[in-house]
Amino acid sequence: MKTVCQINECTACAACKNSCPVNAIKICDSLQNYNAYINQDLCINCGLCMKVCQKVKKPNLIDPIIWRQGWNNNADARALAASGGMISAIATAFKKNEGFVYLCKFIDGEFIFCEMKNTNVMKEFAGSKYVKSDCSNVYKEIELLLKKNNKVLFVGLPCQVAGLRLYLGNELEKKLYTIDLICHGTPSVKLLEEYLIENKIVLSEAKSITFRKNTDFNLYIDNKKIDCRAQRDTYSNLFLNGKIYTDNCYKCDFATIKRVSDITVGDSWGSMLDKKQVLNGISLVLCQTGKGKKLLDMANISLYDVDLEHAILCNHQLEKPMKMPKRRTLFFKLNKKMRFDMASILCFPIPCIKQYIRGLLHHMGIG
Repeated sequence: MKTVCQINECTACAACKNSCPVNAIKICDSLQNYNAYINQDLCINCGLCMKVCQKVKKPNLIDPIIWRQGWNNNADARALAASGGMISAIATAFKKNEGFVYLCKFIDGEFIFCEMKNTNVMKEFAGSKYVKSDCSNVYKEIELLLKKNNKVLFVGLPCQVAGLRLYLGNELEKKLYTIDLICHGTPSVKLLEEYLIENKIVLSEAKSITFRKNTDFNLYIDNKKIDCRAQRDTYSNLFLNGKIYTDNCYKCDFATIKRVSDITVGDSWGSMLDKKQVLNGISLVLCQTGKGKKLLDMANISLYDVDLEHAILCNHQLEKPMKMPKRRTLFFKLNKKMRFDMASILCFPIPCIKQYIRGLLHHMGIG
């Protein structure tokens, strides 16, 4: 079956699906990769899908004009955030200035994009999501708002920002403000579901999921940590070691200092600021445009100088994508036949054994 872009290179941004006037495109998730398939019985050969595909029509990338590190001045919001609370500060200020804000939220077992109706619900959107989220449901909603001359802020992964921008086109982009996240890669949500089922957890029944509490990288379902003997659960361990992303992530077009959005936000790893502030979380902020500067100026944040070369060194995704692991394909084959944990230790023994040793030492009160 024909695909919109080259096989296994799809980012699942869904710009093509939303642009198709006859609903001829279906995005399929195989756990290892995504593909946007075209139903040629329905296709009218209008070519709209190719015009908005980021793998066919490369989006413009821009060098940062400002680089800083800092945090949300609201201590409670900062505490809820993965690092620094920069996005919550900007989103809150934008909403107060009569703008519409769209971010990812976990709801009814899905990671989807929703409008932040008011600033009181910002905490529902806070925190990292170490999984591929679905933004396809908001393209037309955002398009309609922009056509009515509203200001919209969209916060997502670089590939999601690129998809939305290409879908909207240059004219509608004038009122669109964008923030992208420094992303190392994302696994399929189906893989997360499989892992949780093995741990007797049904994702669709969970009320909340947390992937990270500041520097504690572990899965918490309804505020309860996944039970495991290792220091870190296996899903989180493989994610952090770059073993289980989808194919496109290892060829990411956005793993560069040139960015696709008005503002880029991530962790300020290796920050030289006060240790207390480091423990509370510090955000790295790259600003590419005048619109981005407006977003920073309106937010209740503290910003400090940062060495850009050092920031790139500590965030390798600002320079190059993660290299695809040699035994990743074998892992996905074995995972169909055995438990996630067993397939993991057979394919990636070193990171798995390290976590088991650390877990053992922790239980013994050592380290």
